[in-house]
Amino acid sequence: MHFVYKFKNLARIVLFVVFQLFVFSLFAQESNWKLQHELKVTADFFEVDALGNVYTIKNNTLSKFIFEGNAYKRVNYDYNFYGNISSVDVTNPFQLLIYYSDFQTIVSLDKYLAEINKPISIHNFGNVEFELICNSSEGGFWAFEGFSQTLKYYDSFLHESKTSLDFRTLFDETLTPCFMRESNNRLYINTLEGSFLVFDVFANLEKTLSLDIENDFAVQENLVYYSDKKIKIYDFKSLEISEIDLSWKKNILSAKIEQKKLYIFTPECISIFVQNK
Repeated sequence: MHFVYKFKNLARIVLFVVFQLFVFSLFAQESNWKLQHELKVTADFFEVDALGNVYTIKNNTLSKFIFEGNAYKRVNYDYNFYGNISSVDVTNPFQLLIYYSDFQTIVSLDKYLAEINKPISIHNFGNVEFELICNSSEGGFWAFEGFSQTLKYYDSFLHESKTSLDFRTLFDETLTPCFMRESNNRLYINTLEGSFLVFDVFANLEKTLSLDIENDFAVQENLVYYSDKKIKIYDFKSLEISEIDLSWKKNILSAKIEQKKLYIFTPECISIFVQNK
């Protein structure tokens, strides 16, 4: 009995120490960041460009928050004729790409959210259906086409000039692309099945990675994405993953890192943090 009593006490002490270490770890992670601003908005999803501008998308309205002085100025773009916004590519802050999948329509906006040219109707491209699109540094755009299950590149004159092999021949399983971006002369695609695809600028498959990316991502030098209450950074050279724990923040929908700032999206707001020095 004496031994059992000692064992129970030891177990309680161990659990207490583990709990204290866990609490300390959370506090240490949180104390790395200082809250700079909160944008009180509700949105379906959000984006951040390389200049630190924040974009929120709610139904058919795109809002841009521009940091001026010590506050954010809001500018809106809403166009009711094409339904809800499916995606917005802000990798080029001077030419945003909006896609309305229900009406198969692409709109390009400048930094003031003014239309650069007439909206592009995908129906003019023939019997195609674009499931994803994204900007290209070459001036055109990439599309994942559903009927042919291929990647297609359209130049600035809207001519199709590059096409990948059929995904059904490239992969053993059926893949469902859900997010796509071009960066550093590569095209990166996340799929619902957990495969992360890397293509070169000629639409040739370079590699397939197995990564647990919940939806969107960003590629600068490394791959940055949110998953399991953490921001994860995948190093393409070392193939290692480093993590920033965000479990100290409740109700996170998604999070991003841009220009050394942390953006956390919750149902109530977007919280913007800077690193403590």
